[in-house]
Amino acid sequence: GRALDLAASEGLAVLVADPSGHPMEDLPAAWFTGELVWVFGSEDLGARAGIRRRAKATVGIPLAGRTRSLGVAAAAAHLLLRTAELRRAGVGAKIAGSAEFS
Repeated sequence: GRALDLAASEGLAVLVADPSGHPMEDLPAAWFTGELVWVFGSEDLGARAGIRRRAKATVGIPLAGRTRSLGVAAAAAHLLLRTAELRRAGVGAKIAGSAEFS
C-alpha cells in the first residue's frame, strides 16, 4: 500500500484490474498514456479493498457470452496490450516503433 501511495504522490496513475471495473474506453486516455502502475490481484480474490481504495480507478474487461471472468494472466495480457496500443496511437513511431516493414 505504501508503494502505491508513493507512486500516486509522484503523479503516477494507479489502476487496479477488477471484473467490476470500468472499461478502458470509459476512462480518460491520459491515464493510460502517462506514467502508471497497474495492479493485478490474486486469481481468486482480486485486489484487497485497501489497494482498490488507493486506485485512481478500477478497470474491467467487458466480456461476452457465457464467459464470466478471465484468469489474472489473461486479464493482465489484455490490459497491458490495450495500454500499449493507446500509447502507440498517442506517440507514434518515436517510442512505439513502426508497423511498416522495410
